[in-house]
Formats: sequence, C-alpha cells, structure tokens
Amino acid sequence: MLQFSSVRKSFGKKNILNDLSFHIHPGERVGMVGPNGAGKSTIFRILTNQISPDKGDYSIGKNLTLGHLKQQIENSAKSKTIIDYTQQAIPRLQEIEHSIDKAEHVLADSEATQEEQNKALDRLGRLQTEFEELGGYNIKNLAETALSGLGFTVEDFHRPMQEFSGGWQMRAELARVLIATPDILLLDEPTNYLDVPAIEWLQEYLKTYRGTMLLISHDRYLLNLLTNVTIEIFSGKATRYEGNYDKYVKMREERNMHLEAAYKNQQAKKEKLESFINRFKAKATKASQAQSRMKELEKMEEIDAPIAAIRGAKIRLTEPTRCSPILTTLTDMGKSYDGKRWIYKDINIEVQNGEKIGIVGTNGMGKTTLMRIIAGDLDIEEGKRTQGHNVVMGYHSQDYTQTMAPELTVYETAKGVAAKTPEAEVRSLLGSFGFFGDDILKQVQVLSGGEKVRLSLAKLLLNPPNFLLLDEPTTHLDIQSREALQDALKEFKGTICLVSHDIEFLRTVSEQIYEVSPKGFRKFHGDYEYYRHKLEEEREGIEFKEEKNTSSPVKAKEEKDSSSTSESAAERKERKRREAEARKQLSKQKGPLEKKVAALEAKIAELEEVEQELIAQFDENLAGDKFKEVNEKLMTTAHEKEEVETEWEQASTELEELLEKYGNI
Repeated sequence: MLQFSSVRKSFGKKNILNDLSFHIHPGERVGMVGPNGAGKSTIFRILTNQISPDKGDYSIGKNLTLGHLKQQIENSAKSKTIIDYTQQAIPRLQEIEHSIDKAEHVLADSEATQEEQNKALDRLGRLQTEFEELGGYNIKNLAETALSGLGFTVEDFHRPMQEFSGGWQMRAELARVLIATPDILLLDEPTNYLDVPAIEWLQEYLKTYRGTMLLISHDRYLLNLLTNVTIEIFSGKATRYEGNYDKYVKMREERNMHLEAAYKNQQAKKEKLESFINRFKAKATKASQAQSRMKELEKMEEIDAPIAAIRGAKIRLTEPTRCSPILTTLTDMGKSYDGKRWIYKDINIEVQNGEKIGIVGTNGMGKTTLMRIIAGDLDIEEGKRTQGHNVVMGYHSQDYTQTMAPELTVYETAKGVAAKTPEAEVRSLLGSFGFFGDDILKQVQVLSGGEKVRLSLAKLLLNPPNFLLLDEPTTHLDIQSREALQDALKEFKGTICLVSHDIEFLRTVSEQIYEVSPKGFRKFHGDYEYYRHKLEEEREGIEFKEEKNTSSPVKAKEEKDSSSTSESAAERKERKRREAEARKQLSKQKGPLEKKVAALEAKIAELEEVEQELIAQFDENLAGDKFKEVNEKLMTTAHEKEEVETEWEQASTELEELLEKYGNI
C-alpha cells in the first residue's frame, strides 16, 4: 500500500535520509519514532508532495485518499466560521452539492426538454447516492462531535476562525482531517495543541478509525494505545518492529543484543582467519589452507556494527535541602483578574513535603494560574498564602528562558548555576536535553525557542531546589529525553507540582491529582489512574467525595444534584460482592498460570543458551564422530525448544484470555 525504496534526502550538507526503505500494509496503525531531527517529519513532507526525495522511490496505492494536518491555514479560510471550515473536510461534497443544484435547476426549468429533464433526473439520482456514500448527510453532525470533543463550545461553532489563537485553529484543522476519514491518515504530533481531556477524546476517536494510520508522536501513551507497528527512524535508516511502543522498546533492546553478539563473533572469526592467512600464506605446505581461508573470508557476509541504542542520558538530581513538612498553604484563596469573574474561589490547599502533584484540566481553566499562585509568582485577591521554612522554589515556565544571558554559551549558562558540579556531569545532563558535542558552545541568542526551553529546564535541574514547579516540562523534548526526565523526577526526594499534557509523563510522576474544571477545584488522593477511575465512577453515578474545604460552591451544588442518580446501598453492596468474588477467582487462577509462563520462559532461555554453545563448537573445525555428536545434540535441542515454545504460547494465550475475561467483569 505504501512503500519507500532507498530514499535519500539532504538539506545542504546535512544528510537526513540515507537509502531509507520501509513498507506499510493496508489497515496498519504505525507509530514513527526516533530522536528529534531524525527525519520523521521529512518522510511526511515527501508523502504530501511538499518536497521531493533526492534519490530513490516511494509509492502509495492507487485511488487512495490521504489526510494530513496542515501546519499553516490559508488566510482565505480564516474568515469562515469554525463549523463551516470543519464540515468542508471533503472537497468532493462541495462539488456534488454544486452539481445537484444545477440538476435541480434543470428539473425546475419549464423550458427544458423532456430529454434534458430525464438526463438531469438520472444525474441527480447518481449524485445523491454518491453524496450519501461520502457521508454528506451526516457531515455536519460529525463536525460538531469532533469540535466538541476537541474542546470547542456550541457558541464557538459560529465564530470565525480568525478570532481564535493558532493553537485553537489547529484543533479545527485536526477535526476537519479526522471527519474526512481518509484511507491513509498522517498525524504529526497531533496532541501538541491539546489539553488532557482533548487528548483522551482523540484517543477514543482514533480507536474506531479503520484506515491506515501513520502517527508521529512523543506521547508514549498514545503510541501504546493506538499503534500495532513501530518504525524507528535513526541515522537515516528505517527499522520496522511489530507491536506498539512498549513492545518496540523491548524488541529493540533484544535485537541490539543479538546484533552485538553476532558482530563480536564475526569479528573474532575474521581475526582468526586473517591471523592464519598472514602466518601461513608464504609457506608452501600451508598455502592451500591459507588460500581456502582467504576464500572463506571473502564469502563472509559482513555484519554491520550495531547502531548505538537510542536512549536519553540518565539524569541524576542531587538530594534537596531539608525544609518544613508543609511547603505551601492556601487558605480560602480567591483569584480574579477583574474583581467580577472568579477563576478560583474559597480554595484551600496544603502542599506537603515529598508530594508529587499533577494539575489537569481543560485549557483556559487556570492550571498555569494555580501553579503561579502556589509558586508565589502571582498575587491573590482573597485569602492567604503561607510558605514553609527553608522552602526553595524552582519554577519552570515557557517564559523562563528570558532570564538567560544571550551572549553566554549553552555550557556557560548551565555551569553558572552549578559551579561545583564536575564538567562531565554538566555535559551529561545537557546531552539528555539534546545538546551534544559542539552544541554546548552555541550562544543562547542563536538558539531556537525550543532549545531555550530545554536549556532552561536543564539549568534548573543541575542544582534543583526542594520544590519544583514545572509547567509543560516535556515541550520540545523527544521521547528519550522525556523518559530520562520522568525517571529522574520519579526518584527525586523533593516536592513536585507539574502541568503536562503528556499522559504517560503524568501517570509516571504524579502521585496526587489536582483537577481544574468547570466543576471547580478538586483534589484526588491518588495517582492518574486513580483519578481516571474516580471519573469513571462519576459517569456511572457514584458520588465523588472530596476532602473537606476544597470544593467550590459550584462543585458542592453539582455533587448534591448528582447524588440522586447514584446507585442504592443494596446495589452498591451487591456490586462490591461480585467484584470481590471476581478478584478472588482471578487470583486463584492467575497465580499458577503466571508461574507456568515464567518457568517456560526460563526453560526457553536455557535451551537458547545451550543452542548457542553448540553452534559455537562448529567453528572449531569439527569432523567425524564429534561433528555428528554435536549436530545431533543441536537438532535435539532445537526440537525441544520448539515444543517448549508451543507450550509457552498456549499458556500465555490462556493467561491473556483470563485477564481479558476478568478485565471485562
């Protein structure tokens, strides 16, 4: 369906794609991963005819429609309303509507001949059938659903595009691409302009998409949920892996281990052959044997040295200084910019030492405002803010870059806040944020916006305070840097408050959730999964019970209104009894299966080790009975491994079915 063959592409002296080849089958959902600058977006630009390859070929199946996000919306489109722009997703529908108008005009024309009217009637029938098949009668409903899911209100639908910021215009563009349901869907970082609720809606929507999808994303949660194939773009090459992101990471590590072992074995064998040739090629008695080894060396298929693994450098954060148990307290806090419309009202928060808080909610609800209030960076109109003893705050925001001296280099900027930190450690941390080699010698004034954000974050973490406040810290970071950062923050002994639309990042780092929504402010005493579970309970009519004095008046009223729809005590008791019984049955059946799977995996690993040892013996010029003995052992081991693998497959399938069964319950 879609294929690249030996494609090369350079920009100036920089080679981006180097004999890159890959294929994609119909219906596959492909995640494209690799470091920033590896060439992922270049591939999309080639597919959408924005640029051409310097060499090589690419092909897309005939008569297939391709949908992609435009990075720039035409000025002529900005005067259209949001709903009009979105529902014009399929140009053919506008053509059909125009043709239908013409056909109806002929039918209504009293001067038209009978033959003209018959032809118009026939054409009208065909046009209406095509219009229906393309979803023309349902396109407006689809547009409204997509726009609502991506955060637009009904009132927004009839406002012109030009009244919205660039980020919201891109949301409309995304809705337009989605409802067109193309055969091939190209999505390059579709969550960049979305908040968490919109991302979750997008995930659910894309689950139902039945075409072929290519997704470039740094959102591992999205990649794991939506993709079944992963193509890694690295060093100008493409490597295909079956499975989602997590499976890809595991398979990549295994593949690199095998490649490294094979490469080392071959190098050792080559050295042995070359040594023999050099020693005996001049001796008449050994010349024929030396010649034989020369031929063997020439025929040997070269194994390339394994490419360095794609991973971010480990970030090590120093131990934070000690401070009081309560870092910040907000008492009856109220915030308003005009004294009339209150963003927050009667909010009570107590941030305790060691807490890791994630702030979630729709854009525009005040997540950054709350972060700035907690940091003491923004005044409040009502209530009181108290800061604990010896609390040192480090607030990272998108405008934090303005505090860096433009004439200093990247290294000088970083070293300036960590004079006692060894140079190797500073370089390592900068490398984890994408500054490699000579990059650290660049002056701040020549850095891009994204590079400045990364440098400001690195600067903050080189000498971390005991209270980190991070507003979208993963912006402009590739997957490897995000993983390195989240691992460091997870191990950090200080206190963290963060805003992020990266769900995997939130899931990993946060241990408490603050939700900011039209319902008001709410605190959830659990991680992101706990928060999602509580929201699901709410949808099922189970009342959310919040800690005392943290809910707003609006929230209190909504809780009161919703309480009448919750299940009765008897129903709740029966449901909990069924859930407990299900958990008991699952635990009873799961344990033995998990032990069996683990034992079989260990046995397979043991047999593979024996197999490799036997194969290695063939390099020792085996002959006669010894060759026969080793060969028979190898065949027996291979047969036994095949039987164990079959048994493992059956046990694994049984375990998966069991987990799925009780998961549904």
